[in-house]
Amino acid sequence: MGGVPFDNTRKWYRGSDNDWKLNMEVQRIRADYRARYNVKKYETTGEIEIPVVTIHTTGDHVVPFWHNPKYRYKVFIKGNSLLHTGIPVDNYGHCTIDEAHVMAALYIIICKVRLMDYFEMSDRVFETQEQMNTFKEILKDNSIDVEFR
Repeated sequence: MGGVPFDNTRKWYRGSDNDWKLNMEVQRIRADYRARYNVKKYETTGEIEIPVVTIHTTGDHVVPFWHNPKYRYKVFIKGNSLLHTGIPVDNYGHCTIDEAHVMAALYIIICKVRLMDYFEMSDRVFETQEQMNTFKEILKDNSIDVEFR
């Protein structure tokens, strides 16, 4: 398979300062039609085990914004909601995000990873094994793993 499933050979891009020049110079890629029929192989599952932050512009004309809530739903169904943070960027264009969005995403990931470290707790926190098991079960249902030392 090896090719890409997307094709821009007949696409006319507009909205630049010089659309004619843009369309004459943009790289054109012909789809591998075998790859086009295998696009499902590239579908996300929502099965994540570490913090993930997605950043998506609401006015993206290349990859529509509805991809972000669709992914969020997949993550929710798999029970991983606490590991995912979606950052919508109210802007037009594909990946028209700025440094503040990227820095916020990195900070969120760092905070979530640090928070995961706090859940390495002493096994003396609870009076009974039943309390500890209930605690672990509640957290597990919310995609949080706890290790006791």
